[in-house]
Amino acid sequence: VIYEALSGHRVGWKKALQLLNDRFSEGHKRQNEETQPCILLIDELDLLVTRNQS
Repeated sequence: VIYEALSGHRVGWKKALQLLNDRFSEGHKRQNEETQPCILLIDELDLLVTRNQS
């Protein structure tokens, strides 16, 4: 959901994880990519975590 909101493209969760890691890791800047700041505000984070993860 986060990757889709940022990019406009829908991918599976594993691919989204990889792409988000690439996007926000230092030293992984793509050519022609805008370097605008991105602020992610998450409310109700507990709803994203399953019982097994807590």
